[in-house]
Amino acid sequence: MIESKSYLAELKGDDKKSETFFSSIKSMLAIRGFYGRVSTSFGKPVLLNEILNEQQANWQTETYNDTQRPDWLRRTVGQTSIQIMQGINKSCAVNAVNLIATALLASPNQTIDESELNQTLSYYRELILQLNYSDTITLPTQETQEQIKLAESLRLIRRRQHEMGDFLYLDNAHAILLTYYRNNTY
Repeated sequence: MIESKSYLAELKGDDKKSETFFSSIKSMLAIRGFYGRVSTSFGKPVLLNEILNEQQANWQTETYNDTQRPDWLRRTVGQTSIQIMQGINKSCAVNAVNLIATALLASPNQTIDESELNQTLSYYRELILQLNYSDTITLPTQETQEQIKLAESLRLIRRRQHEMGDFLYLDNAHAILLTYYRNNTY
């Protein structure tokens, strides 16, 4: 939520602002209230020397000219970037907000029956487990109802009470903002 203003500005076409050590300190000092839990995970390191040695054994002795790069470099950069992104994906921390954002943004009018959302969250969790994509992906440990309560306490979703069962929905501002959280699981 702290990055929400900059994320929305970037969606409108503004340039991405560089993050610095001081801007991080400023953000931490600006935190007031509960924003959920922070998860940090580390994947397998990508060792550039090993990649370069595999792709071009004599890369350290080659003359490098920035205006005329060697033919092997573009391919190596492309393969390395894919390896880095796959490593990030293999160590992602899936959380309640990611899953709820995915479910609600995929629902017609960003509205879903509470019991259907509970089933969807259970389905997403089971799907991730069954895919067995990586041993280092972390999943929410809370029951689905607790996940929903968390999203409500963070004021990310709204509840419309109904005698046949409550509906959970996103208002327009949060629908845009939650695309950030949905996109962080892919």
